[in-house]
Amino acid sequence: MTTPSHLPITAAQARISIYIYTVSVSVGTYFVGHYYQVLQTQPDYAHQFYSDRSTLLRVYSHNRETATSMFQIHALVMSLNYTGIEIKTVHALESWD
Repeated sequence: MTTPSHLPITAAQARISIYIYTVSVSVGTYFVGHYYQVLQTQPDYAHQFYSDRSTLLRVYSHNRETATSMFQIHALVMSLNYTGIEIKTVHALESWD
C-alpha cells in the first residue's frame, strides 16, 4: 500500500492562490455593494438576485424570518421597514449558482 505524498507548494502556486482569493473578495465586495444599492433604491427588484432554490434568512434581536423561494424572498424584502443601509463588513463565500 502506498502512502500519499504531499508535494511542496511553489512560490508561483502560492501567488496564484492569493490572487484567486483576492479576486473572490473583490467580486464579493462588488456584488454586496450592487445588491444593497438595488435593495435601497429599487427594493421591488432585489428578489431577482435569488432563484427558487435560494434561502434568505433575516435575524434581528431574538427573531428569525426565513424565505425559501423568489416569491417569499420578494415578500420578505418588501416587508422590511428600514430607513437606511450601512455596510460595515463583507464576508464572501463561493457560490456555484
